[in-house]
Amino acid sequence: MLSNGLWNMRIDQHLESGMAKIMDSGLSASSSRASGAMFFSVFGTAWLIWWCLETYGASFRALAAIIAGGGFLFFLSLWMRLRRVSDEGSRSAQHIRTRRKLVAINVIQWVAIVITVNTLANSNHRVWLAAAIIVIVGLHFLPLAVIFQYRVHYITGLALILLAVVYPFVAVGGPASAVGPLGAGIILWLSAIGALFTSVRTMPAKSI
Repeated sequence: MLSNGLWNMRIDQHLESGMAKIMDSGLSASSSRASGAMFFSVFGTAWLIWWCLETYGASFRALAAIIAGGGFLFFLSLWMRLRRVSDEGSRSAQHIRTRRKLVAINVIQWVAIVITVNTLANSNHRVWLAAAIIVIVGLHFLPLAVIFQYRVHYITGLALILLAVVYPFVAVGGPASAVGPLGAGIILWLSAIGALFTSVRTMPAKSI
């Protein structure tokens, strides 16, 4: 089980690094939000699959519904990203600096997750694994809000942190409750939807 989790984390790391490459083709507000929505939909789907497996097991209908919902959000975001023709030409120095900051933040996030997973997995506190990861993911949104000048990232980050702090003490089952993954998945899906709306609002009229 743990090896599968680490394998999934490696896949997520490749997805995160792909995010930086997508940003390089044009870091306009519209394209950036659409790119972010793509990854929110993927990671939100992963958390909801975790919740489903914990709650219903390998239920085909439940998993199919989650994957269908996540797939819809992802491909809608991808379509929005691809139809946005960048007018910025070659990458500016600011874009390069932003990309480097994004990579640095994600490296720190994944190092923290790997250390946390290994520490908790080899202790008597494995039940805190989901809550700990949710906190780390939430914290990584705070500097992203600064570098992308997108205040909604503050809301996403603080919502995840609040979820991780509260649900272990109020949910039935404590920190082992599937409420954590469920809440994280919903927050990220809502963030994806919000990013899509922002992408549409900030898209130049000629591109709509």
